[in-house]
Amino acid sequence: MDLDRFKRFAYVLRVFFNFLFWVSILAATILLLGLIGLYFTDTVTLTGDTGSLSISYGPLGYEIAPELLIGIDATPVLIAIALSALVVAILAIPVFYQLTKILKTVEEEHPFALENANRLNIIGMILVLAAFAKEATSYYVLAVTVGLIDIPNLTVNYSLVDTSTVITGFLVLLLASIFKYGSYLQEEHDSTV
Repeated sequence: MDLDRFKRFAYVLRVFFNFLFWVSILAATILLLGLIGLYFTDTVTLTGDTGSLSISYGPLGYEIAPELLIGIDATPVLIAIALSALVVAILAIPVFYQLTKILKTVEEEHPFALENANRLNIIGMILVLAAFAKEATSYYVLAVTVGLIDIPNLTVNYSLVDTSTVITGFLVLLLASIFKYGSYLQEEHDSTV
């Protein structure tokens, strides 16, 4: 792949991540306004033919009959879902921002800039945090949903961390160290030339 094509690819990715950055900000704003609206709403009651409700988490699934849903105040579930989505949006904002900045330096032919090592550190730490937040918010949504509908003999268990996300976070932190070393080598090379 020649340098011009690589720079164009970095530009396309930067535009894409910049778009996702602004979408995340918009989503967080809408979710926050929705949460404020739900807070001031008396109730959101399910009426009529609501269809069945399926609760699934990983390979497990549970379907709740429609007659059990009629007359239930769904406000706590909506708040839990909105809070969970808000956490995701808030964590995504700095990740997309840092990716945009990294790709800008790639376009400028300085991929091993020290700032990129720091940016990768930020992304890695956010991913490690997200590994815990993902499980906590999933548990919260499921616990509120199950608690809202009296389902006998059904409990929600909490997993502390999403292992694939935490491993990804640690790999990004390792990559940040490699970038930091690459920045050092680039600086040494530039000073000797």
